[in-house]
Amino acid sequence: MGKLPTLKQQEIPLDHPDSNNMFQPSREKPFVATATAIDMYSNEVIVACWQIIQELADEQSGLD
Repeated sequence: MGKLPTLKQQEIPLDHPDSNNMFQPSREKPFVATATAIDMYSNEVIVACWQIIQELADEQSGLD
C-alpha cells in the first residue's frame, strides 16, 4: 500500500450543525472515487483514508 496523504482538519467547528456526515455509503450515495484519484493514490490508500475518516466521524458524532 502507498503512503497515506496528510488529512486536513475540517474548516467548520466540530459542533456545527453541518458537521454531521458519518461517511456511510448507501444506495442513494455510494462510495466512489474518480479514475484520477485512484491513479494518484491507489484504491488501497483511498479505502484506508475512508476508514480513518469513518473512525473520526464515529468519535465526533459526525464530520463536515
